Formats: sequence, C-alpha cells, structure tokens
Amino acid sequence: MDRINKYMLRLCLVVALVMNASVVVADETQKNSLFGFSMDWFEDSPSDIEQSEQEQLTEDTSNSDALDAEQLEQTTLDDSSQRVTIAEPYIEFHTGPGRGYPVFYVAKRGESLEIIKRKTDWFKVVAAKGQTGWVKRRHLEKTLAPNGQLVAITEAKYDDFTSRKWEVGVLSGQFEGATVNSMYVGYLFTENLSTELWFSQILGDYSESRMVNINLVHQPFPSWVVSPFVTIGTGGIWTEPKTSLVKSDDRNDQTAHYGLGARVYITERYFIRLEYKDYVVFTDRNENDSGEEWKIGLSVFF
Repeated sequence: MDRINKYMLRLCLVVALVMNASVVVADETQKNSLFGFSMDWFEDSPSDIEQSEQEQLTEDTSNSDALDAEQLEQTTLDDSSQRVTIAEPYIEFHTGPGRGYPVFYVAKRGESLEIIKRKTDWFKVVAAKGQTGWVKRRHLEKTLAPNGQLVAITEAKYDDFTSRKWEVGVLSGQFEGATVNSMYVGYLFTENLSTELWFSQILGDYSESRMVNINLVHQPFPSWVVSPFVTIGTGGIWTEPKTSLVKSDDRNDQTAHYGLGARVYITERYFIRLEYKDYVVFTDRNENDSGEEWKIGLSVFF
C-alpha cells in the first residue's frame, strides 16, 4: 500500500511540473503576440534572412524586367521642341554643353522638361519652374515621352546633313605656286550627288586671274566622319597681266578639271574641306596649259 502511495505522489508531482511549464510557455506566447505579430520573426537565422533578401532581389529584378518589356517600344526624339518627364531619381542641369560646366540645378523624378535644342550629345532644356540648362543625352534617354514610352535619341549622324540642300564654303591654297582664294555654293540633289559653283582669284607674281567653274561632286560615303569625294567640272579663266612688269594681252580661256578630296565633319553644321584638282586650260595656242591646285577651308550646311 505504501508503494502505491509513493507512485501516486510521484505522478502528481510530474503532472504539476508539466502544467506549470505549459503556463509559462503560454505566457511567453501571449507576450510575444501583444502587438499583433509573432516575435519569432526576430529570431530568424542568418540563412533565413539571406534567403528572404534573395527572394526580394529576384522579385525586384522580375519587376524591372517586366517594366523594360512594357517600355520596349520607344518614342524617337525629333529636332523640334518636345516635353519629357523624368523617370530617374534626378537629372543634373549644367550651365553649358559639356562636363566642364558646373551643375547649378537638380530636377527630380516626375518633373517635366521641355527640350529646346541639341548640340552634339548635349540638350538644352527648360524645367517646369523655369530653370534652363544643358543635359547629357544618356540622361534624357531615360525620360518618358507624353505617351509614356521611353525617349529614343538618335546618334548625331553626319548623313543627316544631307537633308539640308545647300552648302557654302571658303577655301585657300596654291595654284601652280600662286595663292588662290575661293568660295563656292553647292546644292545637293541626293546624299551622294551635288553640284557646285566656284569663284576663285589667283594672285601670281606677274599676273592675276579670275576663274569660274561648275562642278559635279560624287560622295560615296556621306555618313562617314571623314567622307571622301570625287569631282569633275568645267569653266573659264580670265588672266590679266600686271602691266607694270609685263606687257601682254589679256587671255580668256576655257578650263576642264577633275579632282578628289574629303570632308571632315566637326559639328552638326560645319565641316573642313580638303581637295586637289588637276586643270587643263584650253588655249588658242598650239598647246594647252595645265595646272594643279590644292586647297583647304571651312564649309557650312544650311
């Protein structure tokens, strides 16, 4: 009987300890849930946290890819004035078209910008609050057009100059050892073919000549920064001797020539022109004259 009583006493003690432990656990659980969430979140292991961050990063990347897919179509920015909206956190305004110019204003995401003009890879823009500055092309490529699409900005291609039909230039050089100064006006039929009217003055030691020529110019690679060309033409030359040195009659002769050269584009409108021409002068004497000409100068489209 005593043995049974001892077992019963031990059983009661075990039950009491278990019930006491349950109460303690319940109290801790209630305490952790006091503000409506479990404190177990703070007890995540480092591996659990890293896994959570990796899942979040994957989700953000997926969202970014989805956004890129939605904005795959772009709106090309033309030369006219256009409004865009900043999609990046900010865009810096420079006082001039170059990185050397200081930043004086920072436009934030959601602000509207009006594009005024372009100078190579820099754009002059006006903010909604009236600030006017210059922005790099790569920043504007991340803005949104009024239709919500990303803005696409084309490269500054020199073949775009062929859309301008007229050009003028001034050149200087040598014609058979004499100084020659020339000016011309040209008209572009196509991006490869143009015609030119030249006026030249040749200043020699014993005579002074004036020459007028009309050329055809073929430019096979108009989009190249250094664009070669070939030319042929005809015209006339009027030679007046310096009477104080030599007594001779004035001469009026017809000319023909061929030549080659290159255009070196330096800005959106200006280019350096270098050329060589070989002339034949048809005289009324028994033999014709010839002459070589080298020139370099500056030209402009308009």
